[in-house]
Amino acid sequence: MDDRVVLAIKLNNAASNDPCELCGRRTDPEVGPELFLDGSWALVCYECGEKYAPELMGLLLDYRRSRSFEEFLDNPS
Repeated sequence: MDDRVVLAIKLNNAASNDPCELCGRRTDPEVGPELFLDGSWALVCYECGEKYAPELMGLLLDYRRSRSFEEFLDNPS
């Protein structure tokens, strides 16, 4: 049996504070791209994301940084 943890980035359509499916810690998901267990809608915290899928966390954090930069450019005040 394969005990490998497979994660996926999916578009989250509801902000909730469900616990991480892997460790039980609090998650603070946003509406938009978030980490889930592959094949489910079970949220995964960023700490577990770093542990099990650092490449996906890199993509997610790059997206967040670029979105923040775009918002800054639109409203530099």
